[in-house]
Amino acid sequence: MKAVFLAAGLGKRLHPITLKVPKGLIEIEGKTLLERAVETLEKFADPEKVIFVTGHGGNLIKDKFGLGERFLYVDNPHYSTKNNIYSLYLAFPHIGDDSFLLFNSDVLFHPEILKRALAGSFDTFLIIDNTKELGEEEMKVIIENDRIRAISKGLDPALSHGEYIGISRFSREGGRILRKHIEELIRNGKDGEFYEAGIQLMLDEYPVMASYTGGLPWIEIDDHKDLEEAKEMARSWDL
Repeated sequence: MKAVFLAAGLGKRLHPITLKVPKGLIEIEGKTLLERAVETLEKFADPEKVIFVTGHGGNLIKDKFGLGERFLYVDNPHYSTKNNIYSLYLAFPHIGDDSFLLFNSDVLFHPEILKRALAGSFDTFLIIDNTKELGEEEMKVIIENDRIRAISKGLDPALSHGEYIGISRFSREGGRILRKHIEELIRNGKDGEFYEAGIQLMLDEYPVMASYTGGLPWIEIDDHKDLEEAKEMARSWDL
């Protein structure tokens, strides 16, 4: 199994902090977001390789984690003009035919969320928060008997069953199917999409299941308000 962190974005809503560092290197109570995520990953899983897809501030991520055999860095030269679907597209040649865990690098999550997800029986899953109130901005999902049936920010909040938190796992076969659809979207010029557009295309072809947060805390850090909330959140579980 491999692990992929999508860490190429500009993080404009977090200026001036992200003028100097990428979002994944923002410190939350003494540790960066990526350090926290990688520590949790290595505690509950044993990936053969950790792949960082970098862009803005990519050299700083490389400096933080070093050049050991465990870490691989894939540069996305188009990080300022293309969406995260392109970062995932660039990662696939390095994933090969392995299963993989996929992380958005701007998510702070309670370690128990990943522990519970990996202890479950699903080989391909998205981690879903089915407890919070949904709005227009969330990456929403429709679920039927724990199987994801639709995923998009454009779904009607009133008809949706939860929010994808930006952490997922794909089996070898699930990853192969996702790669097929991601590559098709890129060929068709859809590099401005979120990678969830590729997940949407695979949903009728392969079961992608929901693993739930169980009400445990997490947050996607998009702006300064989110950052302050993340710091408060981390303080509560770092005690």
